[in-house]
Amino acid sequence: MAAEQRFVLSQGDQRALDALIESGFVSAREDERQRRVSELLSRLDAGPAADAALVDATLARILRADAARQAVETRAARANGGEHAAAKQLSLHDGEALDSYINSGHSLRSVPSSLRGRAERVEQLGALLTNTQVPSAGRELLIERTLAGVAAARAVRPVEVPQRRGTWRWADFVSVAATLLVGASVMWPLMSAWGKRSSRVNCAGNMNSVAQAMGVYTGDQRGSLPLASASLAGLPWWETGRNVEHSNSANLFTLRRAQYATMEQLRCGGNATCRGEELPLDARDWSDINQVSYSYFVMFGDRKPQWSDPSSTVVLADASPVVRRAVLGNVVYANENSWNHGGEGQWALRVDGSAIWLRTPMHTAANGQQDNIWLPANVEEALAASDKQWRETQSSEPIRVRSRRDAADTRASFTLDGRETPQGADDSFLGP
Repeated sequence: MAAEQRFVLSQGDQRALDALIESGFVSAREDERQRRVSELLSRLDAGPAADAALVDATLARILRADAARQAVETRAARANGGEHAAAKQLSLHDGEALDSYINSGHSLRSVPSSLRGRAERVEQLGALLTNTQVPSAGRELLIERTLAGVAAARAVRPVEVPQRRGTWRWADFVSVAATLLVGASVMWPLMSAWGKRSSRVNCAGNMNSVAQAMGVYTGDQRGSLPLASASLAGLPWWETGRNVEHSNSANLFTLRRAQYATMEQLRCGGNATCRGEELPLDARDWSDINQVSYSYFVMFGDRKPQWSDPSSTVVLADASPVVRRAVLGNVVYANENSWNHGGEGQWALRVDGSAIWLRTPMHTAANGQQDNIWLPANVEEALAASDKQWRETQSSEPIRVRSRRDAADTRASFTLDGRETPQGADDSFLGP
């Protein structure tokens, strides 16, 4: 490839240009070379007709020089393995002279004598840029047109973006996977805690809504709690959707059937088995036990609580895990919390209209005794007696609790068959 063509002035023309610059463009016209340089520069002040030609010529030379420069840089980059060619810069001595001139406050006297000659030429060049008088008012238009042409020409030129060759490395994949894993380990507990908190807040809102519905219903029914039929005990009350006359969930469903409460208010978002089905307006019960989010006071006993009684009897709570295990024929854990909120506790609604959060299924009854809301009083008494007997027959070695949910309540073998009833109006026993 042919070497790049460079245009330079001869030594005589260079000296004439230097003398013309030093004289502030007030040249001695008798010097032939200075006169020619002055005439050449004066052509920049030609009229509008010459401006277009000058713009085109200037633009063409800029673009040609730009293309040549890019070609040189591309060759240099390929030769250096993709590295960009070194940027053009001043020589070492000229750079030192410029730095010294600037640091001295643009005073030649303060520049070292070895660099003063170069600094003087820097000063003359600066004077050329700042002191040259523009004789023509059309010069600004000429500059604008020239710069606009250069910008437009460069805008249409496609920009080559260097492409990375090759594919993903295994190290890249491992790095991204590790980042996602760390992010998930940090965010997952926060999101899980937020989800549980949101479920508890929504469930508390449901309890308040049901309390209001209970108040309106009992006001219309002379204080009586929702009741679907007057049947007494004898058949399993946990057969939801099978026999409305003996289904305890049908008693609670009366609030929806009589339009005192909506399905959404009777549905806990923490109940993973609830599909959120919509039942007909004339429905009298849920379709199956999995759709029931709240356990209701078993209404088939001889005595039933009245709404607004001055007692602490619990009449509604998150679904009982004891009943659900018993329905499936599994081992029962009397102290287990509801599954609605991940086993952390359950919301409970009392007959005075207050909703409380219970961390265990135990609450204080009106007589001051601890009452398990999942069990009738007679079953609780049998478990307590069995536990006492077991303790008396054991050595003095401390009892080791296997887990929180089966703490001291699985030593007696017991089960429920769905025919149990509360032992009085103040015995909180909820199902299904």
